[in-house]
Amino acid sequence: MASETQSPDPATPTLTARQLEVLEVMARGLTNREIGEVLGISAGTVRVHVAAILEALGVANRTEATDQFHRLGIGTAGDTAPVGSSRSARPSIAVLPLTAFGDGSDLAPLADGIAEDLITRLSRWDWFPVAARSSSFALRDSELDASEVSRRLGVRYVLDGSVRASGDRIRVTMQLVEGETGQNVWAQHYDRELGGLFEVQDAIVDTIVATLGPGLMRVGGLRIIEGSATSESTWDLLQQAMAYLSDHDGVGWERAAALADQAIALDDELWLAYGIAFYSNLQLHFLARCPDERSPAEKLETYSLALEQLDPHDPWAPTGRAMSLLIQSRREEALEQVERAVALAPRFIYPVWVRAILLAAVGRLEESLEAYRGLHELAPEDPLQPMILVTHGIALSLSGAQEESDEVGERAIALKPGLTVAYLTLSMGRWMSQDLPGLEHCFARILEQEPRIDPRRALVLAPPGAEVVMDAMLDAVNWPNLEPAPVSD
Repeated sequence: MASETQSPDPATPTLTARQLEVLEVMARGLTNREIGEVLGISAGTVRVHVAAILEALGVANRTEATDQFHRLGIGTAGDTAPVGSSRSARPSIAVLPLTAFGDGSDLAPLADGIAEDLITRLSRWDWFPVAARSSSFALRDSELDASEVSRRLGVRYVLDGSVRASGDRIRVTMQLVEGETGQNVWAQHYDRELGGLFEVQDAIVDTIVATLGPGLMRVGGLRIIEGSATSESTWDLLQQAMAYLSDHDGVGWERAAALADQAIALDDELWLAYGIAFYSNLQLHFLARCPDERSPAEKLETYSLALEQLDPHDPWAPTGRAMSLLIQSRREEALEQVERAVALAPRFIYPVWVRAILLAAVGRLEESLEAYRGLHELAPEDPLQPMILVTHGIALSLSGAQEESDEVGERAIALKPGLTVAYLTLSMGRWMSQDLPGLEHCFARILEQEPRIDPRRALVLAPPGAEVVMDAMLDAVNWPNLEPAPVSD
């Protein structure tokens, strides 16, 4: 379970890192189910932690625990921890009311609706705790800067923005500011046709929610890796892991897997640690990398079981199970599992992506391509985009849209130069056009970066029967005796 933190002050209660997180969210008046949705744990697990918190604080109920939380100053500026403990709680966010510019008050309902939906949706997501609407909306029209808002609401990040109209189009601009430094750490704008109010609102909120959490974690991880922030907590380890995931190569996936395992050792109830460990080892399996004595495939089963035990109703659980089944070529069973995951979280990018992969793997290519189109609209700036483009290119190639497949593969390389697996997508186009030098070049680039890779492992991403084409391609280039191509070419 989560590691214990010791306080040098006997007047300050000793709580675990997880209990501190639960207490901080509980102090905002959320139910056990809502706390579980924010922190990525089950309501039953929350009940156990609440009972332990009440006992540790020596109080009889949640109201008294909340009073203790504020009286003792346990939480400060989003880093909830008693004196002497590590900074292990997740940094929190406040969403301020958006400013409506333009034609009178016509945009005011849309501006408020976007902010309210962001609060609701981010609160139910598993990345960062979110300040309650009553707290952030109380600061409407105030002249406070982000640092003062951060201090008043006890959050690290402040998200605000504006809505403007021009003719029949609107532009929503959002920015995320770190309260302590005043630094703008994330900004984006969204242009939409001003059609149905709810459709526009949903589309913008979906995109922000899908992008903000992973993007912000990557930024935090890069700051730690580059030495501009300290690494003292489970959450810091996961932020670094997220940054390494964005490298999209074997070394990055090995580092991310190791960091996720460290996080699990500190807190074995954190769903995201298992999720990152699972994704990293899945990629290592495809690259035939084995950093230690246990193979990535063995670890996938372990992480999948752990996710199921944490909370079978969390979307990570059936998604993990789906990918475990896929690498066993049990495609139809895998698709059933991921359909369940998408039903649980239709805007969570990872199961939505896995569903698109599996639709192609069972031969439902038109449905797969439609899923990819929706996926790119959902999170166009997500750190996973290069890898999503790779599998999208494979689906396009299988459907016969080879020119478009090549374009998608080149886009993946443009986003991440030298991306090894993108050359697998491009190789299909070279084979279909009988461009043998181009085919050799693609496989030589793969071999240069991953000398142990077996391209046949990617066959689980394609319908049964694709192995005939793969074997012909490998024979044509004399794999694996091909001369590797320098990465710099």
